[in-house]
Amino acid sequence: MRTFTQTFCVEVRCCLLHETPLSLCSTKHNKPMNRITIIIAEDHPIFRDGLVARFKDDKEIVVVDEVENGQALIEKATALNPKVILLDIEMPVMSGKESMMRLKKTHPNIKFIVLSMNESEKIILDLVEKGCNAYLSKHVDFPELRTTIKMVMENGYHFTEEINKLIYEKVNHNSADSPTPADFSEKERQIALYICMEDTNEDIAKKMNMSKRTVEGYRLRIFDKTNVKSPIGLLKWAQKHGMMD
Repeated sequence: MRTFTQTFCVEVRCCLLHETPLSLCSTKHNKPMNRITIIIAEDHPIFRDGLVARFKDDKEIVVVDEVENGQALIEKATALNPKVILLDIEMPVMSGKESMMRLKKTHPNIKFIVLSMNESEKIILDLVEKGCNAYLSKHVDFPELRTTIKMVMENGYHFTEEINKLIYEKVNHNSADSPTPADFSEKERQIALYICMEDTNEDIAKKMNMSKRTVEGYRLRIFDKTNVKSPIGLLKWAQKHGMMD
């Protein structure tokens, strides 16, 4: 008979495969159920219009709206609840990072793919810790962007090999004095694995038959124990320490 962890690992094995980038598609103001709905948040009209044009006739991805600042993004995302947001981090009124952090609290199922010219390792790691699901250069070719969108929808995250290396180095650096899975109670272990899957506190509460507030307490304690700030950080920590075995 499989243990909880063994059963869980069958379900999440694909989440550990972030070796190569992929691509995605979209069309505007048409929202068929089977398409991946996206909002493009970008303050440069030429770049934004170019993305919209590339997704115009796509059969799998549809652009439901476009915005030029973070405040407008929050309003549109709240109204339309897209599956993915293509996000520029440097926008007026409110930054992409700030709008992402706010939306993560109210719409945890939305995936964020950052498109940026900034290649600072510090900024990339900070955005990963804050919850972005992929990070790409604005120089990325369209097929790779399209694949990344699809892989983010399938696996939850999709990072290039270079960014994966940065994440692992960060985890290794932070985990020198961190606990091992043996230091977790069975309940903490189960909740940690659900967090790795990006389950919301409400989802976990239902699965674990406990209150949402209790789950919030466990989440904070688990993040504090492992010295991580996001589900992807916890996923990498769990993989490194054999919690996924």
